[in-house]
Amino acid sequence: MSQPDLTIYHLEGRRCERIVWLCEELELPYELVFTQGDLRASMAAVYKVNPLFPVAPTVSLDGDVLVESGAILELLVDRYAPGRLKPAVASPDYPAYLQWLHFAEASFAARTVTEAISARIRRAAKLPDPEPTGLMTVAKALGFVNDHLSRQPYFGGSEFSLADIMMVFPTDLTEWWRVADVTPYAHLERWRQDMKARPAYQRMLTVARPAGIPGL
Repeated sequence: MSQPDLTIYHLEGRRCERIVWLCEELELPYELVFTQGDLRASMAAVYKVNPLFPVAPTVSLDGDVLVESGAILELLVDRYAPGRLKPAVASPDYPAYLQWLHFAEASFAARTVTEAISARIRRAAKLPDPEPTGLMTVAKALGFVNDHLSRQPYFGGSEFSLADIMMVFPTDLTEWWRVADVTPYAHLERWRQDMKARPAYQRMLTVARPAGIPGL
């Protein structure tokens, strides 16, 4: 099977870590471009290859410049590791896999970012916390996540999958930005510790976050 010509333009503690982690899981070759401890310099490298939409991740894959970590993960698996890290479409695990693959960004990360920004605005303006509205919150999302993991070991069902790689980042983000404490959610915390004990995840940390996250 052919190997990708892959360059990952990286910032520590960003979604690009998902792509590095996947490459380590699949033993795919890649070049990682960033300046350790200097987010501004790392972003300058992104601007050079993607000036119209400079975000992390930006990757160059076989001559194409791409963004969106979830799409990049799926492309890498479909093209270079078919049949791995995702259940078959006819599998009973596939619906959950597909749901959580998209839930990570569309529902979980989006709400985490919104709540974090809203809290900063309220603190700066010395405004009280809002009254409960009944709308979806990060706390409700965490409960939903924890319930699933009380019945399945992974987000894709019975086996580790791309859905698990996608879900680690928003879970960490809730803690990094102090939106919520995830430790009371026992099933989520068990899964989280399992993910971070994976050898490929540890290799990702070694190369992509060798000195931690700048400013955190």
